Amino acid sequence: MVSSHQIEPEVLQPGPRPVRKRKGHQQGYGCIRLFILPHMIVGVGAILVAVVSTLVLLFGQWVPGQITGRHTSDDEDGTSYYLEFRYRVGGTDYHDASAVSSAEYGNYNNGAPVSVRVLPQVPYKGAQLGLPSHNAAKHTLFMWAFALFWNAILLAFVWMIYILPLMTRSIVAAGIPASGHIVHKEVISGEDSDTHMIHYEFSPGSMSSQVGAQRAWSDNTVHVMAPMKSKMSVTKAEYSQAQVGDVVTVLHSPKNFKRSVIYRYADYEIIA
Repeated sequence: MVSSHQIEPEVLQPGPRPVRKRKGHQQGYGCIRLFILPHMIVGVGAILVAVVSTLVLLFGQWVPGQITGRHTSDDEDGTSYYLEFRYRVGGTDYHDASAVSSAEYGNYNNGAPVSVRVLPQVPYKGAQLGLPSHNAAKHTLFMWAFALFWNAILLAFVWMIYILPLMTRSIVAAGIPASGHIVHKEVISGEDSDTHMIHYEFSPGSMSSQVGAQRAWSDNTVHVMAPMKSKMSVTKAEYSQAQVGDVVTVLHSPKNFKRSVIYRYADYEIIA
């Protein structure tokens, strides 16, 4: 098949190609990354707490402890009650606090003996107070439920601002060029903003390396496979510029043809 599309010269460079962020793309991502960073820290912390709680539940040992204090905390959901306690492992004293019921809060005074389950390898983390209201298994399940729920919500943002840009950068740097054309345009309305999508179709080259791709394109001859369909979001200005039927250069992953971008609309560009 002879290609009639004039591919951008810089795309013919053998990979990995030097790339840079395209002007006007990923605006505001820096602020979003700063906003999402503390939420990511909370997500990682929640998983670590759940892991430690599970290890203590499965492999922990009971040691004697003693109540050392009490305190309460008020919020919009009501009053929470806490018992502070001390326990000793390997000749070292450790201190912690645990949420309890209001009845147990009133029944345990300073100096009262209690049992504490700890992991001997890390006795300073995840100590579980042995009281009737402290269901360790239920508490551990709650920790996992919270960690999974929090990180599931966070994953969408992490994908958008971290993983997807890295994948796009990788495709622009090492992807195989192919000729494609725009088949459809659509605007997806959202609460805060609209997403401008371009649907396109391209025929992946059968070459297995970027060098082969360069040689084939330079010779103006390309062996192609069955056409594939894909889509990508673009800026509002690019959406207005693009027209159905436009012939475009598509870069696709050498190993996964489904991962592709229209080069002229990608967040990254090749340094010529």
